[in-house]
Amino acid sequence: MRRTGILTKFRADHVTGVVVTKIDALRDFERERSAHLSTLGLGASKYLLMRRQLRNWPDLRERWLKASSSDPDHLLKIAKTEQARLRGRFGDPAVFAWLAAAANQHIWRAEPDAVSLLTLLNAMEALVKCSRETALMTLPDPVAHPRAVQWSAVGDNNLRPYRISANDRGECRAQLRLLVPREGDSLLVDQERTFKLAPSKQFEARVFTMRGKKAAVTFKATGQDTLVGVIGSADLQLDRKHMEHRLNPGCLFLMVCECESHRVPPRFCDRYADVSMGNCHGCGGISKQIEHRICP
Repeated sequence: MRRTGILTKFRADHVTGVVVTKIDALRDFERERSAHLSTLGLGASKYLLMRRQLRNWPDLRERWLKASSSDPDHLLKIAKTEQARLRGRFGDPAVFAWLAAAANQHIWRAEPDAVSLLTLLNAMEALVKCSRETALMTLPDPVAHPRAVQWSAVGDNNLRPYRISANDRGECRAQLRLLVPREGDSLLVDQERTFKLAPSKQFEARVFTMRGKKAAVTFKATGQDTLVGVIGSADLQLDRKHMEHRLNPGCLFLMVCECESHRVPPRFCDRYADVSMGNCHGCGGISKQIEHRICP
């Protein structure tokens, strides 16, 4: 992984020599702070020195280095003045109080600044931890790795076409060709289908025109003036919840109405359930089982 390589190189280049000892001391502080926060009744806590905890640290460190005295009380007074000036843009006072202690000033006084180094190191480690290995190849699967079918608009010929238009009532519809089961057997045939699109206040007062070889639409959105856009390619995405039924340990029953004019939607049920009869969604008549398949 590229990020792991960058982290490894950063450690090799910067976490060396005396810096290792300084970072070990900062790690001890992180563990002590974690243990303290875990006793406050909010559950286990893992404390890390990140940018949020050390906001304004470079400026505060510069002020400390220029201070007339290295006495911890004097340094803390400078920190409190900065905290009052910056309010919410100041880091964790507990960190600065620990760094101001005489025994810990060696961590930040000499270059390189181990505090800033550890902040960057923690951020890089957190990024690597939440990263995943890049998939070199993912085989398509209708449920685990579904692929959206893409359709081309007017003026684009490299994909199967779709068209958007509006009827006399102003309702939007999409026309596209789909593979549809042929009556009487399991073969698929290529047919054009028209679907009504759901209305949206973000897409009102639509007027479809041509802009050169491309289709364009003028429309209004809520709180917006009239907008114009060129219609581009679109994805046809299936209902994932419906597709995931295939993973259920049950049977898929295909039903047909006795009047033979309506196709009843497939039904999922327990493996041994009796669904030989049901209600047709098309006419309300009685449907009967014509085929079933055990889901994998």
